[in-house]
Amino acid sequence: MSEVVDANTFVQNIAALKAQRSLVAIAGAPASGKSTLAAFVVATLNARQPGSAAVLEARGHRARKGAPYTFDVAGFRKMLLRLRDTPSEDIAVPVFDRNLEIARAAAAIISHQVRFVIVVRATTFYWIKRPGLI
Repeated sequence: MSEVVDANTFVQNIAALKAQRSLVAIAGAPASGKSTLAAFVVATLNARQPGSAAVLEARGHRARKGAPYTFDVAGFRKMLLRLRDTPSEDIAVPVFDRNLEIARAAAAIISHQVRFVIVVRATTFYWIKRPGLI
């Protein structure tokens, strides 16, 4: 069952989570406001409890913009599992640098103090023609 809520209610629902670290996904079509919502959520949570929230952009796991075949699915999965399973560690995460149009490994740190990791992922699905698949 899904429910439509406003941004403030969304933040309240996240803040009510009791786990040592929670990963919360924001997904949607390109240019649908995912990053804007994530920035609002993180800023609001951090205003309540400084250092409690951070963003993990999935685009940091692709080698270059516009090249879906360069997305590191296995690396992204491992990063999510590491964030979930080792909340007491500071974890270096990749960031997609829009100015350079490339991913930069270990360009940001998600601190062990972060309780809420807001994961942003576009739900764009691409058909990639590969020998033997299509």
